[in-house]
Amino acid sequence: MKTKNKRIPGCIVLILALSTTLPAGINPQFFTQRHSSNTRYNGLSNAGVAIPEAVTSIALNPSLVHYWHFANQTKYSASAAYERDSVFSKSIISTGASWYINEKTTIGTLYRNLRHGDDNYQNEVVLCTAGRLFDKSLNQGAVNLGMNIRFERMNWRSSGLDSLPILHKIFDDSGKIDTVIQAGKYKSDYLYRFLDENRLLFDLGFFQDNILPGLDFGLSLYNLFGFAWQSDRPSVGHRSDTIWDSTFIVARPDTCIDTAVYTNTWEKERGGIDKVYKRMAVGLAYHANIMQDKVTILIPFDLEFLGLFDRSQKIKLGFSTGIEAWLNNMVCLRFGYALSPKYITGTPDDITFKNSTIFSGGASVKFEHISCDIFLQGQNWGIGSTVAF
Repeated sequence: MKTKNKRIPGCIVLILALSTTLPAGINPQFFTQRHSSNTRYNGLSNAGVAIPEAVTSIALNPSLVHYWHFANQTKYSASAAYERDSVFSKSIISTGASWYINEKTTIGTLYRNLRHGDDNYQNEVVLCTAGRLFDKSLNQGAVNLGMNIRFERMNWRSSGLDSLPILHKIFDDSGKIDTVIQAGKYKSDYLYRFLDENRLLFDLGFFQDNILPGLDFGLSLYNLFGFAWQSDRPSVGHRSDTIWDSTFIVARPDTCIDTAVYTNTWEKERGGIDKVYKRMAVGLAYHANIMQDKVTILIPFDLEFLGLFDRSQKIKLGFSTGIEAWLNNMVCLRFGYALSPKYITGTPDDITFKNSTIFSGGASVKFEHISCDIFLQGQNWGIGSTVAF
């Protein structure tokens, strides 16, 4: 959905966990949608489009959960995670469950609450259906397909509204605007700005194991379709006062004073989401057994394409990789590296991607029916657990 430029000032003010302030123009929609809420993937710097995992994997690739159930011969799973990061510094809580119906179908649901303080938060509910699209061949694994339906509700309160310009528009002899001069500013009397937005979004994912010996492939399309309903208060109105030149036989405008003012009303908009929010990620994951099959290593390679579907944006690439090593399929250590747009600023009309180098690490312990994970990524950290049977 198109968001007007007047919403750029003060749209969101975020505080880092260590009291470091991020730019006020940080785009909250990108941040929330690029959180996987999966402690395993976060330990690999968000690589994992081709790594099957339990129900929380549907945020990264909705097809993965079906293959995970098939490969682990489990019918039900439930997961929960708690995280904190540099943006949502209070908490990120996620919980979900999945049901493997048969070799053709798995369904799952995921709930997430991402919170920065008491006034800035987002709630999400994800419904996923996944299954086998094509059966395996002699040399390659089956192709799995998954689809997410996501409902997101975002509430933000920000302070420090910027002032708005007072413009003088001067007309020429023909009555057309000749020049525009900024003659001053109108300062806001409001302490806070409220932004309320609901979104209905659709994701699509594919996964195929063993495209080559020991190599798996995954692909995800995020926000492929979507609709948004937005309310903003205070809204911005315009008041125009025209000075007429009466020296001519027929009076005509000479100067127009255009003043932008804040009004204590809700302004509502709705429509399809902007193309800039549509993203694509592709990934490969290589796995092999070493040391007489006592250690299993897995190395993912993910590429994320930002701006691919919007011709007005320059395409940006995000790269994530890492390595994890499992000892007897019970204890795991992992390390991740990414060069990825971590800070994404502006509105859909004026997006700026800022690349950051990201290092992360994590560990897992797996018992018969339960696994526990932990990750650390700079100021970001989290713990999670999955039960499957």
